[in-house]
This record gives sequence, structure tokens and C-alpha cells, in this order.
Amino acid sequence: MARPPTPPPIVIPNCIMVALHWTDASGSFSNVIHGNLTAVGPVNPSLPETLFSAFKANAGISAWLSTHVSTAVSFVGVSVKDMRAGNNPTYQSSGVAAPGGAAGAQVPLQAAIVVTHRTAQSGRAFRGRTYLGGGVVTDMASPKLWSGTTGTAAVAALNGMQTVMTSNQIPMVIAQQHLLAGTTHAGAALPDRPAGVVPITGFDIANPRIDSQRRRLGR
Repeated sequence: MARPPTPPPIVIPNCIMVALHWTDASGSFSNVIHGNLTAVGPVNPSLPETLFSAFKANAGISAWLSTHVSTAVSFVGVSVKDMRAGNNPTYQSSGVAAPGGAAGAQVPLQAAIVVTHRTAQSGRAFRGRTYLGGGVVTDMASPKLWSGTTGTAAVAALNGMQTVMTSNQIPMVIAQQHLLAGTTHAGAALPDRPAGVVPITGFDIANPRIDSQRRRLGR
């Protein structure tokens, strides 16, 4: 069988989890990113508020928010968790929410544009994705595709997140959970993969299709 993950709690050396939280009248969703955390000691509880303020002030993120996020959607906060040991607390920001500024009909909550995270290595284990939601119908080039302008702005928003994370000494990474040894579908052996982080080198739109995150619909 494929390599199974170790049971929780998930522990990843030199890793911090950062979640950006969004909400509208029908529900909420989050974007989870990870950073390389090498500072000694526990996370400062004020870090979520520091990041939240910096995210809102960043040019790429604020442009995404004001031009491509519906007025019905708000960026409501940030939470962080130190992944270097099990069962560490999650800290939350407490600042004022930032509403979207894009007028017009909102797309369904599960509809998203996908920004791909690239590293210096290839393969599924060495890339990631962020599903940006809360968009508006005018950002669609067709019933299946987002416009090129929307894609460019989405990449700029992720570059903005990377800038903020780097300036706070937690540059963005791909987080790799520990996987136990297993086998491929053909029966070939797959070795144990230790937990770790891989630096992100860039972002792009691999496919401009209107993608979906079904979990954002709830149960």
C-alpha cells in the first residue's frame, strides 16, 4: 500500500503553520501555509497579529482583496501553530477584519483559483497549492476559466504572503509530514520519508480553470 502518514499529533521539524481566515454570510474558509521556523524557544503569542497586520498592508495582498475578493467576503484573521512538537497551542490574531472590495455577484464559496507553489525539486511531494476563494463573476473568462488578470493578481498575492513571512523570519516552505514505509501500486518498495520542509522558490498558475474545494460547502 502507499506510505501511510504517522498518527497525530503531526510534528515537523523547523515548521510553523499559518492560517489565513476568511468569512462571508454563508460560511468560512481558510488558506493554510507553512514557514521555516528556526528560532529557539516558543512562538511569540503576538505573532498572529503581527502577520495579520502585515498581510493586510502588503501591496499584492491588498490589491487581491480590494479588486478580486467580493464585498461580501472579509479577511478576518490569522492563526499560527508551532509544528516542531506535538500539541502546541494555536494562537489567534485579534485585529479588525478587512472586507473585500470587488463589486458584483460572488462566485460560490467552493469556487477557487489555484496558485501552485514551486520548489527547486520536481514531483508531487515538492510542490503545493493555495486555493484562493471569495471571488466575483467578473473575474471569470468563461464558465470554466479564470481570466489572466485574475491569475496574475493571485500570484502577486502569494508573493505578498511570501514577502511577509520572510520578513518575519519564517520564509514559506512545503511542509512534508512523516510517511511510513509502503509500496507502490506495482508492489515496489517505498522507503520511510522523514518529516521536513522544502523552501518555496516561486508561484504560478499551472491551470486557470475554476477549481473547487468541496469542504468549503460544509457537511
